[in-house]
Amino acid sequence: MGLACGLWLLTGIYMVRVDEQAVVRRFGGVIADHVPPGLHLGLPWGIDRVDRLKVREQKRLNVGFEFTDATLGRPGNTAYSEFFTGDQNLINIELLVQYTIRDPRSYLFAAANVEDVLRQAAEAAVTNSVAPRPVDTLLTTGKLAVQGELRRRLQQSSDDYGLGVIITSVNIQAVTPPLKVADAFREVASAREDRDRIIQEAHSYANATIPAAQGEGAKLHEEAIAYHDQKLLQARGDAERFVQAYDAYRRSPDVSSTRLYLETVEQIMPRLKIISLDRNGGHTPIDLNLLPRVNQAKTDNPGSTALPGAGAPPGALPGNVGSSSNSTGTASSSSMNMYSPGAGTNDSPGTNGSGGTGVNALIPPPAVAGANATPQP
Repeated sequence: MGLACGLWLLTGIYMVRVDEQAVVRRFGGVIADHVPPGLHLGLPWGIDRVDRLKVREQKRLNVGFEFTDATLGRPGNTAYSEFFTGDQNLINIELLVQYTIRDPRSYLFAAANVEDVLRQAAEAAVTNSVAPRPVDTLLTTGKLAVQGELRRRLQQSSDDYGLGVIITSVNIQAVTPPLKVADAFREVASAREDRDRIIQEAHSYANATIPAAQGEGAKLHEEAIAYHDQKLLQARGDAERFVQAYDAYRRSPDVSSTRLYLETVEQIMPRLKIISLDRNGGHTPIDLNLLPRVNQAKTDNPGSTALPGAGAPPGALPGNVGSSSNSTGTASSSSMNMYSPGAGTNDSPGTNGSGGTGVNALIPPPAVAGANATPQP
């Protein structure tokens, strides 16, 4: 009997571990609710009752699935995981709630089963959070926002119920459509991804094309301005040269006309084809010294302009020139019909003989001395 009494008295000694806190009840009433870790002495069993709780342990609560079913690969009970979204669609949501014990006394006596109360509070929070949102948001970008809102709602509910727990995290494990419409949801998600991809490609193309087009437009604009300035300056220069030429012509009409005529002939002569015809069987000499005379003047003095009548006797003027010879008693003549400003046609080939040579050329006709040469006034 004494040994039994000793053993009974020893039941009043209890140990609280490092990660635990104890709640001591005596005859059913709580006398200590935060007993720290260590060795403690109380009254024997039947009088005192000690409840030890691991306050530092992270407890887990699953909503919408069961750990055993997920481990064994069996489909879980989805009766409590389907929720209505804001656009009247059904969606399956699986939650994993983690919490710790903040108040051991409240955790022990606020509810008979704290996990069941937390599970129901979590389902209510999911319903309130999912109801205003469309299904597309929940399946794509709205997951993180929903998780934060669920944690706040669940913490508020546990505080209202006095459960004595702290909700550390709420993780949405999966958001999936019901099995019967899963294929349709996947097609919609794939189409949405294609749409976003095409939009991004369009933006990339626009970002690459618009700067190139702007650069090309700026280049064309600068080229147009340069062309405009070039043509404007060229037109002004031409106008100034014309005014200067007109002033020179007004001061000296004859000299200016002759100079312009010679400059024009210098440009035209290299492109002319000259044909010489001998009508007297080659017995009449042809004076072609006039043709190289312009080129010879340019060669001897580059940049200079041959004056009309160069190499001709004094007093001879530009005009129609005739040359004749009576060496054998038979008059023969050769004449050159040429064009000069203000000059008419005074001679014709063969006027004093039976044969002659005619040369038609647009060259300045200096007078050639001869028996029939007729000076022009």
